[in-house]
Amino acid sequence: MKENFPSPQFCSEVVHEQGESRHKIWVVIGKQKFELPTTFTSLSQGQERVAKKVLEQLRSQSREGAK
Repeated sequence: MKENFPSPQFCSEVVHEQGESRHKIWVVIGKQKFELPTTFTSLSQGQERVAKKVLEQLRSQSREGAK
């Protein structure tokens, strides 16, 4: 059975590290916030990496729930 999740909301913040602008990215799905401790040079790179981690996390939770 497929679970229905709310649409993800990508959020970002520009932070300045060592003289350069970097992006802090997080995703909110329902009441859960997914965030990596890393900052990224581009917004799209950060969104892609966070999205992959979110998928891994959701798949892991789904497998645990199916047991």
